[in-house]
Amino acid sequence: MNKGSGGAKGPHDTYMFGVKVLAYTISVVTTFLGTGPLYAFTAGFVRDYAVHHYGPGMGEPVQFVWGFVCALVIFGFSVASVSTGLIVAAGVVFVRFFAF
Repeated sequence: MNKGSGGAKGPHDTYMFGVKVLAYTISVVTTFLGTGPLYAFTAGFVRDYAVHHYGPGMGEPVQFVWGFVCALVIFGFSVASVSTGLIVAAGVVFVRFFAF
C-alpha cells in the first residue's frame, strides 16, 4: 500500500520530520563553529603531505579542498550523532513512561 503525497501524516512521520529539522539545524551550527578550528589544526599537515607526496603545485589546491572536506565531515558526523541521539532519547522516554 502506497501512501499518496496528499495523505495524512502519522505521528511517526511528524516526529521524524522534527528530528530531521532539529538535527540539521544543530549540525549547521556545529559545522560553523567546528570547521575553523579543525581546519586550522590540520591544514598545515595536509598541505605539507600533499607537497611532499604530489609536488609543490598541489599544496594550495589540496589545502582549498581540505576546507570543504572538514566541513562535510563535521556536518555528516553531527547529523548522524544528533539524529541518533534524538531517536534514542525518544525511545528512553517511551520506555520510561509508557512501557510496563
